[in-house]
Amino acid sequence: MRRDVVIVGGGVSGTFCAFEMHRAHPGVDIALFDSAADFGGRTASVDMGAARPLEGGASFVSSAHRLVLRLARELRLPMTEVRFRQVGLHLEADCAPPRGKQGLGDSALTGAALQHATLTKLAPQAVAAIAAADVAAAKRILRSAEMDGRALWRWPIGPLLERLWSPEQVRRARATHGCTSNFGAANAFDTLLTAAWEGAPGQSFYRFDDGAGNFGRTLAKASPGVLRFTHHRLIAIGRCADEFVLSFSTPAGLRHIKAGLVILALPRLALSRIAFGDDSVGAAFHHDLAQILDVPAFKLFLEFDRRWWDDLPFALGAGDLGAVFTQLAAQQNYFENAARRHWMLAVFADSENALYWRSLLEADGAASVTNGAPMGAAPAHLIAAAHRHLEIMYGRVPAPRCGVYADWSAGWHAWRAGARSWEVRERLVQPNSNLPLFICGELLAEHAGWMESALNNAEEMLERASAWLARPRARTFLPFINER
Repeated sequence: MRRDVVIVGGGVSGTFCAFEMHRAHPGVDIALFDSAADFGGRTASVDMGAARPLEGGASFVSSAHRLVLRLARELRLPMTEVRFRQVGLHLEADCAPPRGKQGLGDSALTGAALQHATLTKLAPQAVAAIAAADVAAAKRILRSAEMDGRALWRWPIGPLLERLWSPEQVRRARATHGCTSNFGAANAFDTLLTAAWEGAPGQSFYRFDDGAGNFGRTLAKASPGVLRFTHHRLIAIGRCADEFVLSFSTPAGLRHIKAGLVILALPRLALSRIAFGDDSVGAAFHHDLAQILDVPAFKLFLEFDRRWWDDLPFALGAGDLGAVFTQLAAQQNYFENAARRHWMLAVFADSENALYWRSLLEADGAASVTNGAPMGAAPAHLIAAAHRHLEIMYGRVPAPRCGVYADWSAGWHAWRAGARSWEVRERLVQPNSNLPLFICGELLAEHAGWMESALNNAEEMLERASAWLARPRARTFLPFINER
């Protein structure tokens, strides 16, 4: 089979590329491939009879995410507003109600407040630019900002925070932030930029009534002219004459597809496992790819016979999502007062905490799925471990009925310390400037972990790909002088 355009990766970035490419170029033959059994990627969700599907991956959309909201309206996907409330904090066996606004000198400085305070200390002009919605100016300021004569992008965020704040402040902030990777090895420039973007004031948050997984699936089906293939794992890309040859592993064996233009909307791990021909990517490709960190993520949902959290000292209104953060490996708990079956998110962990839960899962012989949607029924010992954590935090808790886990080798991505992310991103989006091979998605996004950022990156990449299709010699792909 030969197609003009082949897109590999059926998450929101890949399905969006197929949707937009087909709309902009209706006469072009497009095929979309994914290794999983269905499309959606890391927006996997499963219907377990709860008030809404359980979200194994990306879940929420901000009012600032204009592209996602526009697509949701266009695809007629209903959404409901959700209000996050921090209803408790468990530290050192003390589950306390959330405190009021913390001062910068307070040892109880919370995670989000500490990130903002760090920005204010290091680059107050960037904070002012962000407040004025001048993101371009904020990025310029942060790129040149330094601490101890060292650029922020050279600092791992964890050591930088430890230089600025006391151990108690950093420890408490880490436990109250919900994302431990924001206190680890990722570089400070990208971490602080993402934190400022996420924490911009005045945001409302929404979720898809039918699950975020339905967003990617609906995007995939929105262009009937695009051929779609599941259970196709890309293992190699080479060239034959003036075309690409893509080799896929499928249940039926090896399959070869020829393509004029290729878009890879894949996570870093999947890209690293592809055998690229020497003439397909530049010499810096593998080094650049190694500048991206995988952030493991783990979720565990538990079902109970009753809403035992109604007995806790907080009340949840309609649309409220109550959060408790802890220094335990469970990391985050989420409660709501849905009337249907009584599910809660008992574990939402990343980095080393995610690996702790994965080790429990693998102890039962369950294979961690690295391609597709890694969701499954939780084994009894995994449920029992989470139940013990809940009882440490809340006292006597009834035994759960069942559980569902989601285990991601890369729930999202981050940039290593020492990486000039803006330069690496520019090289990776088209690894060989003389060939129409493009990469896009959340791994190259400026703000890690959000659907909006992934789609923004895909949209920028599509401008390049569409320009290539418009070239007079686009279908022959003869060598030419790089006009950049």
